[in-house]
Amino acid sequence: MLRGSDKADTIARLEALSSPVRRDLYDVLLVHGDLSASDLRRLVPEAKPSLAHEMGRLVDAGLAQVVQQSGRHKTWRGVLVTISWVDSDREDPDLSRALTNFERAATVRRAQRMDAWFREKTAGRWEARLLDAAVSTDYLLSLTPDELTALDEAVYEAITAIRGRSDARRAAGDTSDESAVFVCAMAFPFDPART
Repeated sequence: MLRGSDKADTIARLEALSSPVRRDLYDVLLVHGDLSASDLRRLVPEAKPSLAHEMGRLVDAGLAQVVQQSGRHKTWRGVLVTISWVDSDREDPDLSRALTNFERAATVRRAQRMDAWFREKTAGRWEARLLDAAVSTDYLLSLTPDELTALDEAVYEAITAIRGRSDARRAAGDTSDESAVFVCAMAFPFDPART
């Protein structure tokens, strides 16, 4: 179970990322790197009226940092963090509320992104080589809790390895052929008789 500062940090991050505007700001920082206020307003127009407040919440939650400041002008960088919990953490009412809000917002966001991808794909928005490389796969497995945990660990290891290669390529200055890619991995108990 999460305790003390771990619990407070997790709640702050979950609450920060439960806001669609703050999640958009966080995502563009992670994808585009260091961005100024004018960059963020251009990339996330819905953040215009409350940008300072929204960025303050991301900074306070440890999800962004100010990397340059000149007077009132700031440049921010996203901080990649992993937020993890176990379901027994829901015994704490504050953590349970933050987890529920985050999971609800994340589920809606995933569905919106998948719907946007389908619309853009059918409208010809993406070039053929990206369409050919894209992945859409569903599996229905019969797993024990230990096997489900092993699946989660294997997916995490695979994503971490690919991210490491991508980071090395980018650090070498090779960004010419890249595109932001949304990866969604969920695995949960399912009863087809109940759907």
